[in-house]
Amino acid sequence: MRTFLSLKEVQVVALCDVDNGSSNYHNASTAGLEPAKQILDKFYAEQMRSGKYKGCSAHKDFRELLKRDDIDVVTVCTPDHWHGLISIAAAKAGKDIYCEKPLTNTIEEGRAVCDAVKRHCRILQTGSHERSNDSVQFACELVRKGRIGEIKEIHVNMPNKDPHQLRLINDKSPKLVMPVPEGFNYKMWLGPAPMEPYTKERYHFWWRFILQYGGGEMTDRGAHIIDLAQFINNTDNSGPAEIIAKGKALQNDLFNTFYDYQFECTYSNGIKIFGDSKGER
Repeated sequence: MRTFLSLKEVQVVALCDVDNGSSNYHNASTAGLEPAKQILDKFYAEQMRSGKYKGCSAHKDFRELLKRDDIDVVTVCTPDHWHGLISIAAAKAGKDIYCEKPLTNTIEEGRAVCDAVKRHCRILQTGSHERSNDSVQFACELVRKGRIGEIKEIHVNMPNKDPHQLRLINDKSPKLVMPVPEGFNYKMWLGPAPMEPYTKERYHFWWRFILQYGGGEMTDRGAHIIDLAQFINNTDNSGPAEIIAKGKALQNDLFNTFYDYQFECTYSNGIKIFGDSKGER
């Protein structure tokens, strides 16, 4: 949002968040719907006085936001299990879309998003921002021009050695049922996922290690790193012809994504991408 505020050709006219305030977030003083609205109002104060800005509406249901006919583009930065449904709804409402990675959690849902965007003649960009880095662009150019020789294999390392990952691997404790924080629409946050009792570790950040909402390291960090391999391999429009994978899942009463894994992707050009959770980043 702050980046959009720095662009002269953009006006932020609506916000949506199922959580009202920053007290529900981990160590964040400006997160949630109300703090975001305050930032916007302060930024646009002078324009509001001059009549150049009509104000910003705040919503807890994205469907209300999509009804506005003065919105051209929406960004989708929800937990992953909501990406597909909101992107499809936005396309149907005639909005262009910037959706954070991973675009969806399943291939089937990803196809549904692409079909909706095509059917309604919209523009969609997925937020895999690392491929835009200068160093990545330079590396891609070197490889595609054959400057490092013929590519036969690509190896991807995605180790689980960060403190939060080690905590997950060693966590065997039961998760306590807690009251839903005031100002947080937990039912809407769950959305298409099954109803489950609230605990803070099902919520911000940690949801990505629960298969109902995310895919763990594979769709979190992996959505960037595997994307770079596919980008350099020049296979954006095709993807692998065959995927073989195995792994070991987290074991406790909440977290169940995979932390120890190996995968092998074979492309029609004969190149293989090998990935595992060993080694260094």
